[in-house]
Amino acid sequence: MKGKADSEIWNDPDAFAGTVRLGLSQAQAVSAEELPFVLAYELEPASGIPASQAEVSWKETEGGDPAMRVFEVRVRRRGGVSRARTGRPAAIAAVCCSVFAAVAIAVDAARIASSVSALEKDVSVRSRLTAELRGIESSAQSAQIEAQNIRARREEAEASASKAALLRGSYSSAMGVVASVCVAGGKSFVRGFSSPEPFRLEIRAISESAQTASGTMSALAKAVSAKGWTLLPGGIRQEGAMSVFSCTIDMGGAK
Repeated sequence: MKGKADSEIWNDPDAFAGTVRLGLSQAQAVSAEELPFVLAYELEPASGIPASQAEVSWKETEGGDPAMRVFEVRVRRRGGVSRARTGRPAAIAAVCCSVFAAVAIAVDAARIASSVSALEKDVSVRSRLTAELRGIESSAQSAQIEAQNIRARREEAEASASKAALLRGSYSSAMGVVASVCVAGGKSFVRGFSSPEPFRLEIRAISESAQTASGTMSALAKAVSAKGWTLLPGGIRQEGAMSVFSCTIDMGGAK
């Protein structure tokens, strides 16, 4: 312990005992001569002894908080003290209390100003980061939409290319079937081809007779059926000594 301990007051059983805690800044603002009056003033409500009429003995002790100073205090009423002599200590105590209040207000104001400044900086940083994040999200969304459009166009192009390749292959295969049937029979001759719609091949041909034309269409029907296609027979009419006929190979790829 350290402090100003008057053994007579300290050991007086009638003296009021109490503990006073002062903030470090408050305690440092008080001189050693003023400190007893401040301690007595702090205990005045509990002791009932006016600070101006108090005799004080005190010791400083450890409080566990570096921001506080803790005092163990003994206070007793001073005997035979005139009013003329008590005015100065009371005034000093009042001045000290005013100083403590001003210091406390200044400390709180500085703490609040620091907190407000920190909050303003935090809000500014958050606002900037939010704006940047929204910009990134917008760019990412635009890139995603563009990627989807590119993917759709590529798939459409691939589908068109695949269909074109299938169409080319189908027509080539169909013409090969027609050539094999007509050449093998030797009695029907193709006049021309046309495609009224995709994956349909119309054949116009002539034969030496209606019977031969019908036989040629039957042979074609059998040949295209092996490929999973269908032959749609047309009409047969006579032109002089020859029979003219038509038929259509449906390769089933239009739908």
